[in-house]
Amino acid sequence: MNTAFQVGWRACVAASALLVIYFAFQQGIASLYALAAEKELLAWNHTPASMPAVEEAHVAIQRAIDHNPDHPQYYFLAARIWQWQAFLSTGQEADQALTTAKATYLESAQRRPMWPDTWAELLKIEAQLHRDGQESTELGEYLIKAEQYGPYTPAVNIAISQVGLAKWKLWNSEQKWLVIEHLARGLYGKNSRHTLAEYLKSTDQFNLACVLASRREPKLEINICNSVLK
Repeated sequence: MNTAFQVGWRACVAASALLVIYFAFQQGIASLYALAAEKELLAWNHTPASMPAVEEAHVAIQRAIDHNPDHPQYYFLAARIWQWQAFLSTGQEADQALTTAKATYLESAQRRPMWPDTWAELLKIEAQLHRDGQESTELGEYLIKAEQYGPYTPAVNIAISQVGLAKWKLWNSEQKWLVIEHLARGLYGKNSRHTLAEYLKSTDQFNLACVLASRREPKLEINICNSVLK
């Protein structure tokens, strides 16, 4: 009886060990594919992306998801790749890519709901999908989620500032104050001010943004706005 028990116990331990090894192997393979996709995304910050490169990144991140379908970061990376595909596309194809990016970010949010960068990206995508001034209940929802989970996160400050000014007429007074608050944080923060300032200058909104931000946070020294506020 004792011998049979020991044999059975050892078999269970061996099976458990094999299972652990299998899942560790799957996660290891997934992380390698995800790393390859992430390297592509980082490279596109410095050199223009191409559709063949985007397609290769799609394949890599999908393999990562296949090996580890519960990892929220893999869906986040996949959504970013779809955003690049939208950038390289036009018309209906671009909108389809954005719609897929949105759905993929939502997959990531289900697995990691408190990650602010996801809501910041969803806010930007929703604004792009409703670029003709159409109202969207989800726009307000994503604004609140981004503010709730990352009020001082650079990605959130930038996204709310960009979308906030672009969709200014759609906001109520409380939301407008929130947008101005994020303008101040974005133009003040060392990890966001240059990116945000460059964007605002490209849309001829820099002077307005500086004036609004200084009125909202008069005690905050927003040095990047000095040339405007003199």
